[in-house]
Formats: sequence, structure tokens, C-alpha cells
Amino acid sequence: SGFEVYSEWARNDYSWNLTDFLLEPEHSQGYTLGFQKVQALGGSRLLSLNGELTHLERSRTVEVRETPGYYGHYMVLRGYTQRGQIIGAGVGPGGDGQYLGMDLYVPRGRWGLFVQRLVHDNDAFYEQAVGQDQAYWEHDVSAGFGARGMLFARGLEWEFEGSLMREMNRYFQVDDALWNGHAGVTVRWRPR
Repeated sequence: SGFEVYSEWARNDYSWNLTDFLLEPEHSQGYTLGFQKVQALGGSRLLSLNGELTHLERSRTVEVRETPGYYGHYMVLRGYTQRGQIIGAGVGPGGDGQYLGMDLYVPRGRWGLFVQRLVHDNDAFYEQAVGQDQAYWEHDVSAGFGARGMLFARGLEWEFEGSLMREMNRYFQVDDALWNGHAGVTVRWRPR
């Protein structure tokens, strides 16, 4: 049918026993949900629509029990790494992300558009907000859109991507909004 759904659920802390797990399965959880639908358009063209939701904010259990932020733990003081490189989802610890993209595949490459929203470290926001009487509209949020493409030409893969994002309340500073632009070109040669 050309449709796929995927999910990943994980916990950053263990349960004391089965009762603990059954009472609070959301304790220290993180999850990703995603989908992709591919539709043949004829003429060797395919249209792909894909989306993803990632949630790494602390659950309400933080109000009644110690809950580590995702990608950190009192037993792993420097956070989770692989040979010194930080690992994890792009939304970062305590963050959320939503993504929706569309790509048109043609015999000579691919062209696509996407929109996304990222909430940066909402765990830190809530910790700070409680102590400083901050308002609900002071979250650090980025939202934007972009375009991408790939072209196969003369034995090379030319990949292009550009995006424009608006970050509001950067580092939880009210009315501090910035535009961030990104442009990239990658060329790959694959010997036969």
C-alpha cells in the first residue's frame, strides 16, 4: 500500500518493580511516532509524504518523584555519549519536535519541501518559570520551513538544502526572536 508507520518508546530510568511500571509507565519516557506514505504518480515518479513527532519532555511524575531529564542521569553525569560525542534526538533533552515533509522522486533525483517546529528544552523552561514567575508564552520555540533536492548528473549526486527558521524567546528571553537561515550543498561521487 506504500504506507509505513513507526514508533519508538524508551525510558531514561528503570522501574523499581512491576507495580511501579504499571502505576507510572510514563515516568522518564521519551517517544517518537512517524509515518510515510508513498504514491506512484506515473512516468516513474513517486510522491512521498512523511511526518514525525518526537517528545522528550519530563512527564508529570516529576511532581512526585525524582525524574532525570532525557539523555542525562545522576549515574551518567556528562550525559549520554559515544566516544565523547553527544548522542540523541535533534530536539535535545527536554524538547519536542514536529516535522512534515513532502518529496517528489523523479528518475534524475528528488525535490521536496518541509515544515517543522522545535521546542527547545521545555524541562529547563518549567524549572526556571516556577522560580521566576514566568508566563506561558515564554517557551523557546523554533518554527520554519525549507526545501531540498538531489540531482544525479555525470556520475555525481548533487544534494541541495535550504531552510529558514524563526526562533522565539531564545534562551527563554521574552521578545528575543531571531531568524536563522541554513543553506547546504553536498556532492558525492560513487565510483562504479
